[in-house]
Amino acid sequence: MSRFVQSKTWVQRASVPTRIVAVVATVALVALVVWLVAPTDAGAATAVPAAASGPKSCPPGSDQGVTKDKVTLAVTIINISGGALTNETVGVAPAAQQKKQWQLMADNINKNGGVACRKLALDFFDVNPIDPAQAQQACLDIAASKPFAAMDTGSLTAVGAADCIPAQKIPLFTNGLKLAQYKKYFPYYLGPVQAQGFAIGMQAFKDKGYFSKAKGFKKLGVLIESCTSPDEQRAALRKVVPDNQVTTIDLGCNPSPPASVYEQAVLNFKQDGVSHVTEINAGGETAAFSKVAAQQGFKPQYVLADGSFGPKTSGQASPDAQNFDGAINVTEAAYGEENTPGFTPTGGTAKCNKIWAAAGLPPVYKQPAAYGGVVCGFEWLAQAVLNNVPKLQRSAVIKGYPKITALDVSYPNGPVTYPSAPGDVATNGRLSWRTQKFVASCQCWQVDDPTWHPSSAG
Repeated sequence: MSRFVQSKTWVQRASVPTRIVAVVATVALVALVVWLVAPTDAGAATAVPAAASGPKSCPPGSDQGVTKDKVTLAVTIINISGGALTNETVGVAPAAQQKKQWQLMADNINKNGGVACRKLALDFFDVNPIDPAQAQQACLDIAASKPFAAMDTGSLTAVGAADCIPAQKIPLFTNGLKLAQYKKYFPYYLGPVQAQGFAIGMQAFKDKGYFSKAKGFKKLGVLIESCTSPDEQRAALRKVVPDNQVTTIDLGCNPSPPASVYEQAVLNFKQDGVSHVTEINAGGETAAFSKVAAQQGFKPQYVLADGSFGPKTSGQASPDAQNFDGAINVTEAAYGEENTPGFTPTGGTAKCNKIWAAAGLPPVYKQPAAYGGVVCGFEWLAQAVLNNVPKLQRSAVIKGYPKITALDVSYPNGPVTYPSAPGDVATNGRLSWRTQKFVASCQCWQVDDPTWHPSSAG
């Protein structure tokens, strides 16, 4: 997906490990729901005030999943089982650990006012994202349990198995959905923004002058996977780079193209005078491409716009360190700061880490997929939204958004700004971005510019 491909076709055709990488990345994107902050200099502790832990007044009303002293939310837990594949083998915390962290956060919230003058109660539902049929059954089980709302970290949406929850008029906090889904099930799908990582990134590169002669730009080489329907991204690219300055290589619909495909791509890029290389929905294939490019003496400027963290930096999927050195990635998340010398975590990250430290758990930088930051994000959001609803009814949950003044964030979150009131979807916010650079000496991403910039794409 860039890293966030939500194409059902791609999920079905991609290899099992590739699908899991997608779900893990989706978890990271969902972490972006800790939003509603003005862009700040992320190189220092944020000065954005946190939302009050308790409501200004106790919201009236009643509904399913609500009693006079409790609000019940359903939570999806990633529980992978498929031969040799487990949560641990693909870099996801064990299911029991996930449940423990969700419950620790709920306990912390309940010690600090709860939600809507009530205790927060969680019901857990295991989801195996490599088994669409099981995921669909989990969706049906959640709907049948009649919670007040549900939270999905991507295991349902990644396989297109989430619609049955909002279809039963149960608010679902999730992401990675098409605009049509938000409109069809309004107001029960609740998420950060419609994913626009590529459009935002390409516009950012133009704004920073990367597509200019001053930056050595001649022509842009684009790697795509045709099975991911890249028409939307191509349209976004045309707004910043005309077609006559673009050479596109279709990698087909193979999650692991043979070396010959990359060899031909390098040859075509060389012949066309390509100076910069990016990818559209190619699942981080620039990493594999960079190894072949190094063998053929071709070192372009890599300009990625995947909305997260670019190609993996270790294992077989890692890039050629020297060929990839200096690659720039526009990111809407906080990845890279954990590797950046002298970087100070935000106040939200410190607050989140304090909760885990009290339970003897490592900080979010050290947790698989930064899962603790994801959990902090979801539950702080639920607390803030439900504390500000005009009445405690499912149809009114969306109305809690515009009343949140500010909410501090935790890694791996990036800020999103929102207007004073949502429209027909809860995703009309705008992501901010910053850049990270690949550094050969550590074979890692580091924050290149700590300043969060409001997006001008769209």
